[in-house]
Amino acid sequence: MLILKAVTAYTAAMQLMEQELDYKTAHALVLLKKRLQPHVEYYLCEEMKLARACGRKDENGNVVFTDSTHFDFESPQAGEEYMTKRTELAQVDIQEEWEKIKCPCPEKIKPAVLEALQDFIEFGGD
Repeated sequence: MLILKAVTAYTAAMQLMEQELDYKTAHALVLLKKRLQPHVEYYLCEEMKLARACGRKDENGNVVFTDSTHFDFESPQAGEEYMTKRTELAQVDIQEEWEKIKCPCPEKIKPAVLEALQDFIEFGGD
């Protein structure tokens, strides 16, 4: 499984965790979050290394962020390098077996969340 899929599922699980859910679903999401978290932390750490290598820096050598998640590149070439290496990072394969967790169907769920979680949670599988 690609690491980007784990990152996307983690984000979707976090969105779903904002809702009040039945115990079984809530518990499953907590367990899934814990299993995905090391992969997400690795991805974010590597992404930050890329930002430090390719981003425009201030006088102290810190990346200048335009908001909480965006920054300007040092040069057009640095931007191309960042995009290439970030694509490679997203393609890292996670060597882990995932058994789907069975949960009741939530009353409401966004299609993007459902899609992101489909390899990890089987909704309707009480």
